[in-house]
Amino acid sequence: NPLLNYQLYFEAPFLELTTSYYTEQCKLWLASENSNLQIYLHRVSRVIQLEKERGHEYLHPSTLSKLLKVLYQVLLLDKQLEIMIHARDSEIDKGVDLLLKNHLYDDLKRLYTLYSASQSINAMTLLANKVASYITQVITQLIVKSNENENEKQFVPALMAIYQSFQSTLLQCLPHPLFDKSCSEALEQVLSQKINHFTIEELLASYADQMLKKGGILQQVHANDIVAQTLKCQ
Repeated sequence: NPLLNYQLYFEAPFLELTTSYYTEQCKLWLASENSNLQIYLHRVSRVIQLEKERGHEYLHPSTLSKLLKVLYQVLLLDKQLEIMIHARDSEIDKGVDLLLKNHLYDDLKRLYTLYSASQSINAMTLLANKVASYITQVITQLIVKSNENENEKQFVPALMAIYQSFQSTLLQCLPHPLFDKSCSEALEQVLSQKINHFTIEELLASYADQMLKKGGILQQVHANDIVAQTLKCQ
């Protein structure tokens, strides 16, 4: 059986050597002082593309699918937690947090595309939880600042800006339902807190009411979006 001989004497050793090679490359890339998540994602994307091209030209189709599975496992899944916080020492915000803070949409799309292609629901869940954790952190910082300044009137407009920014990010870069679910759960946690003795739900309802009375159509839409999201979390 020619295919059996091919699988036994070429495919198996080839995949084993590929695993070993890219395991070492992954360690080197993550340990490099000049690397961060953006650079790492570019490298992985380039490697997968080149290996696909070579595979289509030289390998049996069944081997190509196994090769891609090896690449996604070694370069993305085995060290996912480390990859998601990968950063240069000079960077205060690390990994996924840096991409979100600086609205690096192309890199977020690349991150999503790579992990989506790995077909691992666990990987997507970890990534969604990481994004939700960052959203929780940003809104919590806003709550602390608002309490310190005793200025609850500015809280809702600031919260709306954060909410709209993250909604845009999810729609453009992270369209999997897991991200919407995780971020809704994160929002639910922080909305249970208070700003100077007022619940956040009370502040949102009051703000929406004021906007309706002023009659600003665009403001009404934004206010109602926030209130709807709040009600959705209850």
